[in-house]
Amino acid sequence: MKNNLALIINKMKYWLSFLLIFMPNWIKLPVYRKVYGYKIGNGVKIGFSWIFVHEMEISGDVIIGHLNRFKNIPKVIIGKYSVIGSQNTFTSTWEFTNPLGITIRNNNPCLLIGDHCGITNRHYFDIQDQFIIGSYVTIAGHRSNFFTHFINVTDCVQSTKPITIGNYCMIGSGVNFVPGSIIPNYCIVGMGSVVTKPFFKEYILVGGNPARLIKILSPSSNYFNRTYGYISSFSDPPFKYFD
Repeated sequence: MKNNLALIINKMKYWLSFLLIFMPNWIKLPVYRKVYGYKIGNGVKIGFSWIFVHEMEISGDVIIGHLNRFKNIPKVIIGKYSVIGSQNTFTSTWEFTNPLGITIRNNNPCLLIGDHCGITNRHYFDIQDQFIIGSYVTIAGHRSNFFTHFINVTDCVQSTKPITIGNYCMIGSGVNFVPGSIIPNYCIVGMGSVVTKPFFKEYILVGGNPARLIKILSPSSNYFNRTYGYISSFSDPPFKYFD
């Protein structure tokens, strides 16, 4: 009986999540807090985006634009003053989030986004294992792909490896990250790159297919010493975008 009731409640929350897409913030945010148990700070603005995850924590003054999709992820944390543009997909699937599969694989499907991050438009994030984006990171341009799962052809099973992007990084347009990729703090990934392995040296530019070290960068570069995330010379940060 309890299991049947839980399934009914979950289905109701699922269908309600679609209605919330079109609701103004003064309606949707209290519903997310009370009905879904999401922790949402002050000044958060969410556009016409679909959110249906198990656990979510959004710090203050975060902006989530239009037509984004957060689907089935067990845990999502977004740091303060971060901005997510439009048409981005963040997704997990039951294959990798069910308790038995997690026990066997020892994966940890969660999305952790730091403070003052900027994620632009039309990127795809496969959250079948832990995905960490550090603070003051820019996911620039559009149509980059980040995959944490793969098919192990030797054992013929679906496997996962986490992805980590350190603080003060910039990821160029149209990049691809394979499972297990690591970009440390203070690094730039050139557009069109394919990151196929962990990097550990800070203050470097990597690029190419497969990505390799291109040049050493200066620690004094202004990008690596910012105290704010949004970069523009001619407009204010979009903290009132949905007012």
